[in-house]
Amino acid sequence: MQDWKDETHYAYTSELKRIDWAWEFLRRSPDYFRDWKSFIDIWDDLLEDFPEGPYFADKKPNPKWFKDSRSKISHDNGEEELRAHHGSKWGLKMMIDPSELRIPIFAWRGSDDEGNLLTALDAHLSFDPPDSWSRKPGHVTFIVNLNLQARPQVQAIEKEIERLQSQMGVKPTKQRNREWTRYLRILDACISRSDNLEIAQIFFPNSPDLEGRTEASRAKAEAQEWATTRYRELLFLE
Repeated sequence: MQDWKDETHYAYTSELKRIDWAWEFLRRSPDYFRDWKSFIDIWDDLLEDFPEGPYFADKKPNPKWFKDSRSKISHDNGEEELRAHHGSKWGLKMMIDPSELRIPIFAWRGSDDEGNLLTALDAHLSFDPPDSWSRKPGHVTFIVNLNLQARPQVQAIEKEIERLQSQMGVKPTKQRNREWTRYLRILDACISRSDNLEIAQIFFPNSPDLEGRTEASRAKAEAQEWATTRYRELLFLE
């Protein structure tokens, strides 16, 4: 982890693409780290029992691995492979070590093996009923008629989204490296257990102590939101 107090350690962010930003945020998420730890403990136990791993060198599945109950998760829709189950929660095809500095675009759900994002709806598809969508801030529900051609309906939806954004004063997410770099530094400060006063001294040096700590607390909440949920928005920036 970089020294969050030294901005020169984050010079690399000037070269990041939107997909890289998404991973930079996610790998700093405390919740993701906890899920990774839970997953890797089981994975390491499996490797100890089956050193060949889930697949042999010729890419054929290892039957002993997949017969072990630890290698899959059961749920209402059936069974899911361990890595995929844990990764899907975060929009990934499988869990990835948060110490990895870069991951390929095809590691994200909603992408093909050539690295093309196939859907701009979300990093993973949700089948929640429409009434639950309408309760999410910044979300609206559209109903399409499958008996009609898709293109005119999609074009109408695009126009309506633009109208609603204008009416509600909502600005679509755009790449803003300087702001996101500050959030990465704040997340690293949290990981290093720095308190609000330390964060305020670096980012809000001209604010009185109480005001600075309040600003630091607000900035931490914003940074954690990017690490927990809003990183998904970055996958679909143009």
